[in-house]
Amino acid sequence: MSSYITGYSLRAPNANDLKTFYEAIRDKTDLTQPSRRYPEGYLGLPPRAGTLPQIDAFDNEFFKYNIKQTDKMDIIIRLLLEVTHEALLDAKISIPTLRGSRTGVYIGHCFSDYLSRTAGNDVEKDGYELVNGAHAMAANKISFFYDLKGPSLVFDTACSSSLVALHQANQDLKAGLIDRAIVGGASLTLDPNKNKVFQAYSMLSPTGRCHSFDARADGYCRAEGIAVVLLESPSVCSSGLAQVLGSSVNSDGFTAKGITFPSGRDQAVNARAAFQAAQILPEAIGYVEAHGTGTVAGDSQELGGLIEVLYGGPADVEAAPSGPSTDVADTAASTEPLLVQQAVSPRHIPLGSVKSVMGHAEGASGLMSLIKVLLMYEHKQLLPNQLFDYNPNDPTSTNPHTAIKDGYFKVVTETAPWDPAPACISNYGFGGTNAFAVVAPGNVATTANPVASMATAIACAASTVASSAISAACDGVNAVTGALLANSVAEAVPWVPSFGSQATCAADSAWFQEQSALGNDSLYAFRGDRKVTARPSQSKVAFVYSGQGSQWAQMGRELVHSNATFRDTIKRLDGYARKVNDKLRLWEWFSGETEQIGASELDTTLPVTPLATDAKEASWMNKSRSGLGITAYQIALTNMLQQANVKADFVLGHSLGEVGASY
Repeated sequence: MSSYITGYSLRAPNANDLKTFYEAIRDKTDLTQPSRRYPEGYLGLPPRAGTLPQIDAFDNEFFKYNIKQTDKMDIIIRLLLEVTHEALLDAKISIPTLRGSRTGVYIGHCFSDYLSRTAGNDVEKDGYELVNGAHAMAANKISFFYDLKGPSLVFDTACSSSLVALHQANQDLKAGLIDRAIVGGASLTLDPNKNKVFQAYSMLSPTGRCHSFDARADGYCRAEGIAVVLLESPSVCSSGLAQVLGSSVNSDGFTAKGITFPSGRDQAVNARAAFQAAQILPEAIGYVEAHGTGTVAGDSQELGGLIEVLYGGPADVEAAPSGPSTDVADTAASTEPLLVQQAVSPRHIPLGSVKSVMGHAEGASGLMSLIKVLLMYEHKQLLPNQLFDYNPNDPTSTNPHTAIKDGYFKVVTETAPWDPAPACISNYGFGGTNAFAVVAPGNVATTANPVASMATAIACAASTVASSAISAACDGVNAVTGALLANSVAEAVPWVPSFGSQATCAADSAWFQEQSALGNDSLYAFRGDRKVTARPSQSKVAFVYSGQGSQWAQMGRELVHSNATFRDTIKRLDGYARKVNDKLRLWEWFSGETEQIGASELDTTLPVTPLATDAKEASWMNKSRSGLGITAYQIALTNMLQQANVKADFVLGHSLGEVGASY
């Protein structure tokens, strides 16, 4: 029985949301930078690290904590609460109905710096340091806030902590002990003295980057991250974004080179167990998201173990020669590759590691890898590694890994279209605890279309606006917007039920109609037909209408060609505007066409001919158009939402948006 992944969210270095994180990986943007936790050159630490952009903000009133409690709460716990809530909303879960449910919380969390620092000799104590800072509270606070009755556990297996948490959650779901699992991972590097300890043990790269699978590999870059995914049992959920087919956890036990030296052979044993649990053949794997910390010995051991599993053996996995235990120093410094003898033909399995983009998030690293795979499923793209320079066609290019040189794996270096396939995730801890998971695409259609998502994301706050606000909006075009408003209200808009082929979920689908009628989280981006528990009928929906500056080039062009309701509204408003001033051509500005086309001729593949070759002239950046355009866009979006039976209990308008709110 496979578990479904139905929602997820994160905080990553220089990426406070999934969209920013995805775009950074796609565009090969380096998410590391000089550390925000210590000044450059401090203690001789590496020049770069992966640090979160904001850790000092927390909505304590929302989570029902007073200021005194909040001041002594571990920042990791604050962030986990926030990201958990986002993941639940992403899954369209009815949060009030979670109370008392068989939902477990499983958090991977290691190397917390907070409690030790707040309990220092020079800090006044009030007791909250313990109850708001103990490791167990990273899970317990989530269970407490949502009143969840399943297991509430924190796992510390060093760098494999979060994937171990995922494995245990998956096991409990399969055993029927729980219906849902909140699985999280957390890493914050608040104490630079701890970084110095890592550096002294030869763990850290002097460059402050992770050169995963590359000849320049010389250690890893410490990184921060908070990640949460929601797993659901098929007994309560019939679909998801992805499936966890199988997972496994084991230990290296004794290794001749020391406890921190990884064992490719034992990693292979663990991976086989995961494939057996998944009931899938290794040949089906279309992508490997490896641990890939950027140490030659560590990467070699991992790749050798992966060859043994994915190519069916026999593979002779040779560890480094026996000798006195030198632990991590050998992991970073050894240049002896794994010796692999393999008769099966290489098939260039795509390979990557998110650590090359953001650094190594240690206790959260497994879930960071998983989320990268989820984004690949969502966008149907292979996402690239950074800092990998090997070119097999260049005789001067070198790489220490047989697995790569002989074509068993091909490191992804450019974003490329991908037909989503089963993938595996490898994650291991420096004490020898190995975790491995096999995942597959879900059965929910997803889209990367920001326009379609925007149509469902407009509702977010609550207030009311007086109709007299119209007179203060729309610089220089009050008469026009007044005419638009008066005529739009007076004349009924003919509703045509469609969000267009680009939307994730059509407005007339059974799921959307049902959930809209229930008021169930319709403000979040569509994920497709989903089995969702209704939230109480007293829940309210609010629409917020933004002011000037919210426009963008070719605003509304895709919607006007793909959605009949939006199209009809713009045509209608175009007629009202022309009655005021014939030079106001809303239809032309939105569609890029000089002639109107009837709604019956709607074609989502319709070619668009720009009105002007100058990008600025063909956009909404011209202030003589933007005020009118924003108002028209907001009215058309409101009509789309109303057509979908999404109606506002409250409206709020800012500046120009007061006109749309009044509508």
